[in-house]
Amino acid sequence: LTIDRPYNFGVGLFGYLQDAQVRNVGVKNGSIQGDSFVGGLVGNSTNSLIENSFSHADVKGYGTIGGLVGGNYDGKIQDSYATGDVTGGAYSSYVGGLVGGNDNAHIKNSYATGNVTGDEIVGGLVGDNNNNATIQRSYTTGDVTGIQNVGGLAGNSYYGSEIKDSY
Repeated sequence: LTIDRPYNFGVGLFGYLQDAQVRNVGVKNGSIQGDSFVGGLVGNSTNSLIENSFSHADVKGYGTIGGLVGGNYDGKIQDSYATGDVTGGAYSSYVGGLVGGNDNAHIKNSYATGNVTGDEIVGGLVGDNNNNATIQRSYTTGDVTGIQNVGGLAGNSYYGSEIKDSY
């Protein structure tokens, strides 16, 4: 799968999901490029479930970029993974190996193995984990490079958010 839409928002195999369920779906390889809300599988997900799914695609963008999902809002990701490299362009933020922004959402039994590069709020698994978001039994193994708020697992985690049994 190759998607090259450098000026578009909501870019991925599925650009935008709301109140949806995605199970047993994967992107075997490829390259996905957009502006914001860019993911290997889903660009932007609201109140949705993503389960037993994966992406092997490399992902590039500028804001809220993830190897599997760009933005995960009020939803769940479980038993899923991403292996591609995630690269944010100049002044990029919310960049994660699995998810760029995890807001009031939950990630469980998932992982990312690709390298992650961005400017601000960059994490090996999740760039931004906030607003009562949780990460549980998940891990990352790729190299993480950034300038500000950079973490091996998460770039930011705040406002009642929780990370447990993860590495």
